[in-house]
Amino acid sequence: MNENEGILTKLEITKLGRYEIGVLILIMMGWMFDGAEIYIFGSTAPYISKSLNYAATLTAYILVAFNVGQLISAYLLSFVADKIGRRQAFIYSILIYSIASVLTGLSWNTTSLTFFRLLTGIGTGVEWGLGATIAAEIVPASRRGTAVSIFNGGFPVGGFLAALVFKFVVAPNPVIDWRYAYFILVIPAFLTLLFRTKYFKEPERFRVSKEAVKRNNLKSSYRELFVNKKMRFNTILATLIAAPMRWNTLPWLALVGLGLVLMKHFTPSMLAAYLLFNSVAAMIAYYTAGSISDKFGRKKTWFLFFGFVVLGYLLTFIPSPGDVSLIMLGGLLWGFGWGFSPIEVVIVAELFPTRARASGEGFAVGIMGLSGAIVMALLWVRVVSLYGLYAGAAFLMWPLVIPPIAIALMYRETSGKVLETLDTIRSEEEVILNS
Repeated sequence: MNENEGILTKLEITKLGRYEIGVLILIMMGWMFDGAEIYIFGSTAPYISKSLNYAATLTAYILVAFNVGQLISAYLLSFVADKIGRRQAFIYSILIYSIASVLTGLSWNTTSLTFFRLLTGIGTGVEWGLGATIAAEIVPASRRGTAVSIFNGGFPVGGFLAALVFKFVVAPNPVIDWRYAYFILVIPAFLTLLFRTKYFKEPERFRVSKEAVKRNNLKSSYRELFVNKKMRFNTILATLIAAPMRWNTLPWLALVGLGLVLMKHFTPSMLAAYLLFNSVAAMIAYYTAGSISDKFGRKKTWFLFFGFVVLGYLLTFIPSPGDVSLIMLGGLLWGFGWGFSPIEVVIVAELFPTRARASGEGFAVGIMGLSGAIVMALLWVRVVSLYGLYAGAAFLMWPLVIPPIAIALMYRETSGKVLETLDTIRSEEEVILNS
């Protein structure tokens, strides 16, 4: 066995143990709060505007504040995760979220709500990239997709919990009781903070990489993403795959409730049912998509779930308001289609070396994805003001054209191989292995 093989044997575990499963659950809980936040704001937004007496279209600007917060978090905490450690970024994010959720429920006017949503975004933004980074570094190559599905599945679980809270706590009197949703969500967030602080330790891959970076005067920064032709290609590919989906999904999730209430005349109970159907379907997809991609490949599986997204979106807004069953089916289908997400996230993790993985995820999924989502939300207001809500819904669809083209033409299969041996990053990881 040569020296590199010995290092790989040390870094690559052969099975998931209790500690690894526990860490995946902790990551999953972080994603659960991301999902809960986005779903609960999307469902309560029409009623918050009535409670605080502002125009419903201002919801898009409040969404922008949330996305700006996530953008700040993705930039700063992803860098912290590569430079200082995964653990610190992991803890800071959930602490900020816990405080911001309570403050959101205490909002007294549009300005305070917008500021508190900004803080909430800061508390949730880093989870997009950090979770996949940690998961990819602590599980066997053959189970990477499955592991990402486990923690990524926290997103629809959060959506499901948010739908239950909306149905049983908010819906009976939504204009008054929307505040309680944000108070309730902070309880499990605080418990997650305690467990993360007590049990989580740095992945061995990160520790080895950090020591080599320091020993060889290498860099852990966003500049590493563009340091050579290979890294530039991977960064562009990761951005084309991940960012446009965020340009669509983040505004869509926050605005779909508003659209269903105003365009399809949904009552609070109908909206709650729609979200429940959607989140249950998403849970099934999230928890199976990664395992399917481990067995049949990332590319084929991504396209399978992406097809359900397109069909579900069409069925949500094309039917007339009276076709409630079709609209509900649309919510179920695009919820199931979001099984593309864990596949996409693990692909991006497989495109970057350990010393720049969190930064790469943070750049492609966070910085570029959220920047575009902010622009899309602002343009949505303009489109709606000029052409109406149906035109606004159609406008959110155009980013869906980009990722399938990038995956079909630029992506080479990465499933099933040890991270350090992947063609996408082997030359970069050899710098660490040979040091």
